[in-house]
Amino acid sequence: MGISIAASSTNLNVTPADSNGNNEIKQLEKQKTELMKEAQSLKDSKMDESEKQEKIRQIQQQIQLIEMEIQRIRSEKAESKENKKEEISKKEDPKETGSDNIIDIYA
Repeated sequence: MGISIAASSTNLNVTPADSNGNNEIKQLEKQKTELMKEAQSLKDSKMDESEKQEKIRQIQQQIQLIEMEIQRIRSEKAESKENKKEEISKKEDPKETGSDNIIDIYA
């Protein structure tokens, strides 16, 4: 079981990753949505423009990191599915295992 850590400017979430990553992706998507809301509220705020731009830039970087993590998880899931398919096909096709020996029981 893996541990996923994703940080935002307001909190730090640590969630155990399930076997196929769905829960982890959901958590990351939720964090991304919260960050996007935070960025929008900053755009509408009346704080100093340079400070506002800096905070928005930091949030955008966090969003990019979350998107990269989601892509990594999805890629691992796809790779895992492909590996399982290969294992199944090797079990079903004895020629794939390198066993070309034929035993003649009538000899």
